[in-house]
Order: sequence, then C-alpha cells, then structure tokens
Amino acid sequence: MTTTMRRRRLARAIAIAVPIAVVALGLAAWNRGGTQPVEDQTIVVPLPAEAAR
Repeated sequence: MTTTMRRRRLARAIAIAVPIAVVALGLAAWNRGGTQPVEDQTIVVPLPAEAAR
C-alpha cells in the first residue's frame, strides 16, 4: 500500500468521523440546554479599609 493510498483512506475516515462528532456534540449541547451545570459559587472577600478609599 502506497503512502498516497494510506492518506486517502485516512482522509476518508476523517471526512466521515468529523461530521458525526459535530452532530453528536450538537445534540448533547441541545439536550443540556437550559440546565445549570453548577451552582453559583461566588464568594465575597472583604477588602481592607485602606483599599476602599
């Protein structure tokens, strides 16, 4: 098998796999839309009085 044939076979496999992956990721994002992945974990850090001026 020549290098050119290997490259063509690899290119064909990639050309099939990439759109399938994009569709799968799009469906996963669509199904998770509207759900909150994590709670708001914002914290308050008090500043020294000198920094407030």
